[in-house]
Amino acid sequence: MIRRLQCADCKHLHPVRYRKGYICTAFPDGIPEEIVRGYSHRQPYPNDNGIQFEETTWQYSRAEVEKLLNMNDFELLPYALRTASLYDEGDSWLENIFIHYAEHSDEYVRCEAFECLARLANKRFRLNEMRVRPLIENALKCRQGSTEWAAALTAACAVEKELHWSMGASKLHTDYMQQFR
Repeated sequence: MIRRLQCADCKHLHPVRYRKGYICTAFPDGIPEEIVRGYSHRQPYPNDNGIQFEETTWQYSRAEVEKLLNMNDFELLPYALRTASLYDEGDSWLENIFIHYAEHSDEYVRCEAFECLARLANKRFRLNEMRVRPLIENALKCRQGSTEWAAALTAACAVEKELHWSMGASKLHTDYMQQFR
């Protein structure tokens, strides 16, 4: 079972510098490993500056997300994309963002963009097949098992299941998993 980091839903979490770890208002020098691994921070924890977990629905406004994206800092972009994917907007703003970053020069940013496209599909957001399909198909040509290939496969499975696109993703996933049995 995959455990979701409780901090992702906390209003005190700061944009993540991925190579420096998670930071927040309570732990500006880094969130303790025990909390990252699942300790509930709803109660005081040593050196938390008197600040505990407080749930939030939105960490940033749409304008703030756009500002993060426009900074084009490859370490902040995945966080900004993930934050944008929380929005339930019915316009093409999200889709356009994720399509744009699915072609970014940094692989980690591209992977997050594909994961976000999968989230949109799982919400049954009507993606533009003529724009999204070629991106997914191209990424599926990457080395099988690579991070980018896996993220593209996640998106392919989501659009196949939720939007009924024929991508061959289920067979591709099954074939890939066969090698581990």
